[in-house]
Amino acid sequence: MKKIKIIILTLLFSSSFILSNAQCYKFTVNEVAPLLDDFILNGRYISLPMTEGEQILICKTISKGFTYRFIVKSKPELPDAVIRITEWNGEEIYNNKNHNLNQIFDYENKETQKVKIYVRIPKKNKVSKNGCLSLILGLKISG
Repeated sequence: MKKIKIIILTLLFSSSFILSNAQCYKFTVNEVAPLLDDFILNGRYISLPMTEGEQILICKTISKGFTYRFIVKSKPELPDAVIRITEWNGEEIYNNKNHNLNQIFDYENKETQKVKIYVRIPKKNKVSKNGCLSLILGLKISG
């Protein structure tokens, strides 16, 4: 009987995670992807449930000769996401805190390099809220 309860609890937790990921996927496809405009999706995106105060780090290689569009957007129940992009050595390329938490940043890359992308949901409420966060990277040939 105890094993059955554990199995049921495990299934409930995993199914709620799958449902929340499905909701985040729909949010990304319907509300965030259209912001790419004439940029092409690079084939990857991040769409995940997050809580106020959480931060993620993504390491990415970006290639010379492309203009990249970084889009970070959270659902309305969360505060606007903070995105900070640095070169591998830590030199800052962009921080949307300096640009009214703008959700879109276009960057013409001059050399192939590794970058670090930090995304944080600020903590605004005493009781942390949950919601979806999407990060999409689009590209087009520069020039």
